[in-house]
Amino acid sequence: MKIILAATGHRKTNFDKARENLKHFLDTNNKAIEAGISGMASGWDTIFARACLYYKIPLLCYIPYKDQKPTSEYYDEILSGANKIIYCADSYYKDCFLDRDKLMVDDSGLIIACWDINIKKGGTYYTINYAKKQNKLVFNLWK
Repeated sequence: MKIILAATGHRKTNFDKARENLKHFLDTNNKAIEAGISGMASGWDTIFARACLYYKIPLLCYIPYKDQKPTSEYYDEILSGANKIIYCADSYYKDCFLDRDKLMVDDSGLIIACWDINIKKGGTYYTINYAKKQNKLVFNLWK
């Protein structure tokens, strides 16, 4: 049985340990992964998306709204390698990022997080709590 992964994580932090953990996770579980979902934010989303491309895991990019500006220097490269691009809304609105996160959780079976558990606010915290309410497994690669 293959599983779809969705990434959620911080945008700005030291990702060294999380990168190492992600590499180990993908080295170990690559054959069991059907696809990876990235929300295309800077930081962890970008790291996860690039890892999917490197490991040749089908990549689904969930972009909050159609006119979103590139969030990293790798944005266009990632989109060009994606298997599918999903625009979650036609235009920006207040909760479009949170609604994108819900959709990512709903469409996945496992959440690959890079979350400092001491941070109790923001999109990553919201997404993890939503995933838990949906009985989704959250695998935190923070440390």
